[in-house]
Amino acid sequence: MTADRCLTRTKNISAEEMGVYDDLWNEQVAPRQDRRLMMTRLLYLAPNERYDRLMQDLNKLSRDTLSDINDGSKREIVKLLYPSDISYLWKYWRETQFGSVSYSS
Repeated sequence: MTADRCLTRTKNISAEEMGVYDDLWNEQVAPRQDRRLMMTRLLYLAPNERYDRLMQDLNKLSRDTLSDINDGSKREIVKLLYPSDISYLWKYWRETQFGSVSYSS
């Protein structure tokens, strides 16, 4: 919202106003960026059917639970996993340990 406000205004934007964006990024987004990146990488390893299943599961959750997941709650993220996901977790671990990349379509 801060970036949008600054970019859509017609007058000059101060460094102080843009600093709000930087502060919010460092306070709210950057600390959980590693978990979001991990989830994105895991989704690339899974087939489309697993992604569809995840979307169905997410649509059933409350706003509070979705907020917790978005905030990087490991407890809530783990609840989204199924035993069949172990193979994707294994691929992800191998990729992070050995640098091999093999994504499903």
